[in-house]
Amino acid sequence: MTTNAAQSTWAPFIEAELKAERERRATLDTRAVAVVTTSGTLVTLVFAIGGLTLGSRNIPVEGGGLSGWSVWPAVAALIMFTFAATLALYGGRNVPYEVADKTALAKMTTTHWAMNEDDARQVVLYYNVGTIDTLREGNNHKARMLILALAAQLVAIAAIVWGISAVMIGLLLR
Repeated sequence: MTTNAAQSTWAPFIEAELKAERERRATLDTRAVAVVTTSGTLVTLVFAIGGLTLGSRNIPVEGGGLSGWSVWPAVAALIMFTFAATLALYGGRNVPYEVADKTALAKMTTTHWAMNEDDARQVVLYYNVGTIDTLREGNNHKARMLILALAAQLVAIAAIVWGISAVMIGLLLR
């Protein structure tokens, strides 16, 4: 049996899709780690700023310095950064995907060994399509979690800006 034009087109396409999904998974995992790292760093920064501000004798807690308008945004930022890190950790976890099992691999080296090239290619592509499908499903889940994590980080950053603005306005009006 000879390879027809469709086979020579579909085989490289499916192999490229599999490669793209594996690369996408690696990229999403890297981004998840970045979100966790960024959230952790910014939580530390919020605590440091809070500690410096509360420990400063120049900024009274009431009467122009810190108030609910500046403390609650810091609390909201801490909560949202923690939420973002949690989403990124959940999204970055290893999601199982389908691959050719031991039995299928064993058949390729025994009973399927005598197949012609076109039939063998079709078997391999069948397993690759299953891997692509489940890998893509897991990658889409990872991407959704990262989008939510990034949204939580944006809300946290907005809360920090709100809190810092409240402190600055309080100092200006003092």
